[in-house]
Amino acid sequence: MKFPLFRKYSNEKSYFQINDENSFTELKSLPGDQWETNDFHANNYFDRLYIEQLIEAEPAHFVAIEAEEYNSIKSRLKKPEAE
Repeated sequence: MKFPLFRKYSNEKSYFQINDENSFTELKSLPGDQWETNDFHANNYFDRLYIEQLIEAEPAHFVAIEAEEYNSIKSRLKKPEAE
């Protein structure tokens, strides 16, 4: 399997870049058309099971997407302002 893989929730509230079997980055929708990013690393069996479900896109609320769709959402993230 070649990483990264890309998924989203069917409700389009979260988008995922799966980096490997043990980590992913989530882009999560917030009120007011804002997004936050979270890096996640598996620490136990249940974390790895969640990532496995993301990889397999099962159950049905995980949807496989292309990198372009993920990157389109990522481009909406606010850049830190220069000081």
